[in-house]
Amino acid sequence: MNTDKISIIIPIFNAQDYIDTCLESLVTQTYGIENIEILCINDCTPDKSMDIVQTYKKRFPNSIKIINHKKNKGPGGARNTGLANATGAYITFADPDDYLDTNAYKYILTKMQKDDIQLACFNFDFFTNSGEKLIRPRPFDSLFTEEIEISHDILLSKYPEFIHSMSVWNKIYKRKLLQNITPFPKNQLFNEDARFSTECFLNASKILFSDKIFYHYRRNHSKNTATNKMYDVKESYGFHLTHLKYLNAFKSKYPQLSNEIGTLSINNWYQFIHNIIINSNPHFTTKEQLYYFKETKRLFTNVKISKCPKGVYPHPKALFLAFKISPSFFVVKIIYKLLYKLSTLKKYL
Repeated sequence: MNTDKISIIIPIFNAQDYIDTCLESLVTQTYGIENIEILCINDCTPDKSMDIVQTYKKRFPNSIKIINHKKNKGPGGARNTGLANATGAYITFADPDDYLDTNAYKYILTKMQKDDIQLACFNFDFFTNSGEKLIRPRPFDSLFTEEIEISHDILLSKYPEFIHSMSVWNKIYKRKLLQNITPFPKNQLFNEDARFSTECFLNASKILFSDKIFYHYRRNHSKNTATNKMYDVKESYGFHLTHLKYLNAFKSKYPQLSNEIGTLSINNWYQFIHNIIINSNPHFTTKEQLYYFKETKRLFTNVKISKCPKGVYPHPKALFLAFKISPSFFVVKIIYKLLYKLSTLKKYL
């Protein structure tokens, strides 16, 4: 087997409790540490994460590289630094609090090298600090029911749900694929990998989906504190709306993706709209509320509401129908709050 080098990029910030588990899963890969380059990007972490990284660098001086940021750039900026310094023929990413099966890279790279695959995606699971496995449905689960190799055209026609699979850590990229991909946005804590992943899917000529669970994603700790605060940070609303606009711009070029983009838009934006209307936390000014009303109305004018999240009150169809037909945000607020109160009461009757 041709053992082309793979570069693994790890943004490091406040990871001292878990970074050793991550690194141990990488240095023991059956692909061979001599064929692996691990780029540890110190994003000005205030804890002792880098002390642990240094101990691994002493053990594997030729395989582990440390790059220090002078200013915090967020996970996107750290990944850009890694991409700029990576030398491998293949590129992948890992979060410092997760870990991989030790046979992950050998298994996937063997297939990528044999069949000239540009983008490989493998399955993953969630676990808690106590070791409990979490099982939850995901909108892209159908991508991982079997192991398949597909062309770009087949991806668009038969697997449009790829649009939901935005994480970069369960994917391996052929280096050449990334030459014309838009870099990660800097200083963005939420949704920072969405555009990057979308462009990679749309530019890859051959893609592998593997049902093998190789990546293990840690839940309920500091990493997910940021995720849990996503709705409490005003900037997050702009980040997510921008990505939805970006995706919806593809509908004329890729009509095969229209329904799935609509589904993602609804599922992704519903909670944000709820918070803007209820206006509890964060608190939006009237001007900001009106802005998001106009942008939401524009975004959902042509969205077909076919799939909606279960257990949401009121039902998204009612909310976005109000957005479509009402010329006034204040009318939408009245309708939504009434529906919300009725559906909440109904829930407990």
